[in-house]
Amino acid sequence: MSFNPFAVTAARTNVSAKSAIALASQKTGVDFSYLMGQAQLESGMRSDARAGTSSASGLYQFIDQSWLRVMKQHGAEHGMAWASDAISSTGSGRMTVSDPRHAPRDHGAPQRSAGRVADGGRTCIGQ
Repeated sequence: MSFNPFAVTAARTNVSAKSAIALASQKTGVDFSYLMGQAQLESGMRSDARAGTSSASGLYQFIDQSWLRVMKQHGAEHGMAWASDAISSTGSGRMTVSDPRHAPRDHGAPQRSAGRVADGGRTCIGQ
């Protein structure tokens, strides 16, 4: 159920994690060395890293609900309005993807790039 819309760009352009982190740093103003260090710490620079005990996945090990909330709040300002618009919050505060075409999929290749605003994306918002 991972949500990583930035991988869309990375998957289509075959961007390496390091290149995607550099781009994320440039676009967000977050220090490149910091982003690289966090990716190394969280996943060993493995975009396919998955936690065995939670939904945490990718370079920065975001859990699904945290990532959905970040994307809902900040996706549009990073060119991902379509992803942000597909996310809604239930009465209890749980984030959901309402459009079945963009429903979360497996964690298989979630963060081919580095961004999740400081990391990457997918071919659909939940892929």
